[in-house]
Formats: sequence, C-alpha cells, structure tokens
Amino acid sequence: MNLPASQRAFVRRSPWQIQRAVVFALMMRELKTRFEGRWTGVLWLFGQPMAELLMFLWMNTVLRGRINREGYDFIVFLLAGLVGWRLFRMLWQRLSHGVNSNKGLFGFRQVKPMDTFIARACLEVVLELSTFVLIALVLARLGYSPLVPVDPLAWLAVIGMLVLLGIGLGICFAVLIDVAPRVDNLIHILSMPLMILSGVIFHMNRLPADIMAMLQYNPLLHLIELARVAYLPGYIPMQGINATYPAVFTLCTLTLAMVLYRWRRQQLIAS
Repeated sequence: MNLPASQRAFVRRSPWQIQRAVVFALMMRELKTRFEGRWTGVLWLFGQPMAELLMFLWMNTVLRGRINREGYDFIVFLLAGLVGWRLFRMLWQRLSHGVNSNKGLFGFRQVKPMDTFIARACLEVVLELSTFVLIALVLARLGYSPLVPVDPLAWLAVIGMLVLLGIGLGICFAVLIDVAPRVDNLIHILSMPLMILSGVIFHMNRLPADIMAMLQYNPLLHLIELARVAYLPGYIPMQGINATYPAVFTLCTLTLAMVLYRWRRQQLIAS
C-alpha cells in the first residue's frame, strides 16, 4: 500500500518487521565493529583461517613427515574438518560474549538479548562460509582436489548441526557468564584441547580401542568425521561414528539454552 510520506511514520510495524530491522541493524553494527572500517580487518578475516591451515600442514609435514592421506592431500583433509570446527568455535565464542558487548543497547525496548544472538549467529555463518569458499578457490587454483563435497546435502546437514551446537553452547555460556563471569575462562582453556580431541588436526583411527571409545562421547568428533565422510571420496571414518548421538546432543543443548535464556532473560537486560 502506497501512503504519503507524512503518513508512513504512523504505520504500525508488526513484531516480525521490528525484529528483522533490529537484527539487521545489529549485524551492521557488529560488522563495523569487527573490521573497524579498515581493509586490514578484512585481510585478517581471510588470513587467520589460512594461517591455521598452513600451520597444521607444517606440523604434519615437518614434524610427522607426511603430506598425503588415503589418496588425497592432507591440506584438503584439514580443510574438510577445519571449516566445521571454526564455525562451531566462532559461534560458541561470539555468542557467549553477545550480551556483554551490547549492554548499552538494551535500554531500547525493541532490542532483546536474543536479537544479539541471532545477529551474531547470522554474521558468523556468512563470514566463515565466505572464508571457506575463498580458501577453496585458492587451493583449487593451486591444483588441490577435491574441493567440492562428494555429498553436498549430507555435508550441509553436518555443518547445520555444528552451527546449531555452537549457537546452543554460545547461549548457555552467555547466561552462565552473566551469573559467574569467571566461566569465560573455560572457553579459552577448553578450545585447543577440544580441537585436538575432536580429530580436527589428526586422524584418531590409530588410537587404542578403549581410548577411541572414550573419545566418542565427544559429539564434535562424530560431526567432524561425518563432515569428512561427506566431503572426501572414499573416506573411512572411525568405527562407531554415527549421526544420531550428535543430533540428540545438539537438540538437548539447544533446549537447555532456551531454558536458561527464558530463566535469565530479564536479568540479562537489567544487569
């Protein structure tokens, strides 16, 4: 409906339209804060994951003397696991600090803590997947393959579970940090050990059976292995890997996140 400009200001917007405008504004604010209006911020966005990839490649080739695994380049093996891990880790870290970073905005009654979670989650997914595409194109130009998942739908399903798990843990930690700020230290303490135990850097197939059985309580290990199954042709995962356990764990984490958020939403705004 076309209305005169003088009347448009008085048209009531639906709650969905208000939330969409708030989330978009928060995304633009976050984007500006992240890059600080400098091209070096964009360079760091794409340079950091490439540096991680090259560091892990160096660790494998120089320290272990190996560059190939079962017919594909080790850098592709790394990329297949690293993209999902980075999505999970960045969502976990960014969302856990979403409330504290936007305290001043909660004075506006349209802005809710959940809006900050949605905005950060959308932004992280877009940025990390864009980074992955760029790195894949660079590696393809250098002659590495395969850089397209052999089963794109299965790969997207696994990436979706990693995203939801990162969102769930991020919201849980955001609430816990508001209650006990020292919990924030756990994220930094757990990040690197969890990365190693999830099989992002090294294959866990050659570990003793009892250790492998213990490691499989980690849902991230299942998801990283499933991501490689969907990405790499002929990839053989660890025995016992399945999609049911991480799916149930992700659903429980999201449920816990919503319960904690519902319990503390007013305190998150007021604190």
